[in-house]
Amino acid sequence: MDEKCVLCNCGTYEEHAQLLEWIQLQFWQRTPIRCISWSLRNSKITKKSKFLACGFMQTSILQKIIFDPLTIKYSPSNRYIVMFLKNYIQKVEEAYCDINDELIEFYVSLMSTLEFENTSSSFVYQTYIIDHAKKSKITLKVDQNEISNGTTGLRPW
Repeated sequence: MDEKCVLCNCGTYEEHAQLLEWIQLQFWQRTPIRCISWSLRNSKITKKSKFLACGFMQTSILQKIIFDPLTIKYSPSNRYIVMFLKNYIQKVEEAYCDINDELIEFYVSLMSTLEFENTSSSFVYQTYIIDHAKKSKITLKVDQNEISNGTTGLRPW
């Protein structure tokens, strides 16, 4: 049996890793923020909001999603990252947990750069996991616009 998380005492480190992988998958696919599922299906964790807001999860989200080499190389867009972090920080606040200093500092610094961001390029990246066991991924360069040049052909469906 996996060891209980000492920070939140709501679940195990293995359960944290599973949730992190699920959130990472949704993030890389650029799942609309309102549609992101912040919990595992069929989870036996009773305090889900505290489990999600755990300091261990906050650090993991920053290191293994936001600062992941794949995210850095194939960014889903700074605007998407800001919206993702804003939503996550709201979840942490709703659980009455302290927000990781590095997480909030990165969020604020990225948010302040948005007004200077070059929006002439509408292309971003979406990454899909093909095979979890082999860690196979495919990354697509996609147009952020729903309709471009009179067609929807530049978006994956």
